Amino acid sequence: LTEDDGSGNQTSVTETLDVTVNAIADAPNLMAWNVSGAVDTPILLPVHAALIDQDNSETLTIEISSSNSTLGENAFDTGTYDAEHDTWSFTQNQLDSLAFNAPDDTGVTDLNITAIASDSDGSTATSTETMSITVNDFTYIGNSSRNKVNGDGDDDDMFGDGNNDRLDGKDGDDTLYGG
Repeated sequence: LTEDDGSGNQTSVTETLDVTVNAIADAPNLMAWNVSGAVDTPILLPVHAALIDQDNSETLTIEISSSNSTLGENAFDTGTYDAEHDTWSFTQNQLDSLAFNAPDDTGVTDLNITAIASDSDGSTATSTETMSITVNDFTYIGNSSRNKVNGDGDDDDMFGDGNNDRLDGKDGDDTLYGG
């Protein structure tokens, strides 16, 4: 620090200060969207998570649980399942091909997704999202010509393949997709 009294006389003082910067975890980015798919098939989940802090002092973990159903040990083919809490844990790399193994019945599964950034100092920060997975009962016609598919009286989704297929929804609230 230098002080000038206005008449050209200067006085200087030097002092050393120690500054400590404590690292803390930054809440990660997290995005997820609702999806739908067919019974008994894997449904790709659009879940994206990323760390804000890029100095390699943090690690990222993603946890998924459900608020309205039991996930169970077969809900996903990758990740780590915690049976006591019915929660799945994933790394960021596992999100690229994350697929929900749809049950053999229709309905909606609501997922609670939490991204957890853990800093090397032991601090953590989280971001949360909720998404819904709608599982439908799909009937699909193959690629041979003149196929016929009849609905079963429930709410059916049926797909034709563009080869003079015949789709008959019968009773129910059906959605028919021509090819």
